[in-house]
Amino acid sequence: MGTLSLLGAGIQNSATVPTLFRMGFDFRATQAYVTDPSDCVFFGGNGGSGAGTNYSAGVTFTNDLFSMRAGYLGSDLVANLRDRSTAVPKLAGTQWAAGIAFPAICQFDLPSTGNYSIRAAFGDPSGGAVEISNKFYDGIIGSGETLFQTIGPVTLASGEFRDANNVTRTSAADWVANNVAITRTFTTTTFQLTLERDLASISHVYIQKL
Repeated sequence: MGTLSLLGAGIQNSATVPTLFRMGFDFRATQAYVTDPSDCVFFGGNGGSGAGTNYSAGVTFTNDLFSMRAGYLGSDLVANLRDRSTAVPKLAGTQWAAGIAFPAICQFDLPSTGNYSIRAAFGDPSGGAVEISNKFYDGIIGSGETLFQTIGPVTLASGEFRDANNVTRTSAADWVANNVAITRTFTTTTFQLTLERDLASISHVYIQKL
């Protein structure tokens, strides 16, 4: 972390400025539905007909300080995007795949190798029961990847979320207060996250360099 000093009217104020990468991705249907926190970005769709962001389109997401390329790969394009609740902007919506050849793969291009923390929320804020099943990989699947976390499989009720530590949080408020990050020393600059089945819903991912 760095320190920014602001001088004015004879008073010096210091504010901590992040120098290490951090970015959150909020998965829903409509950007204007809520205001994302400054360190987070709306992860919506550019694939047409309500489809999720396609990695091949080369979309670079930018928050208040950093940028990252991310998206669903090829035919794994997720076509179910929903806005659900404005109570917690990070958990305002959800996305899931159906009727495709699973797994669906979402790729995040990290700025460098090294130590990262990852937070996540898998579930649906208000749309009904979901079948959570996800995996985290260091590297490109099929090219020497390393599986480092498995989420579920588990059935969640409407409004419940599974966090990155594979623990069920019973509400959005519970997730905000108690979700646990996992850490990974990435040996590649590719983080791939899979949706392993129908209704494997995702609401939020937060990636931070340590």
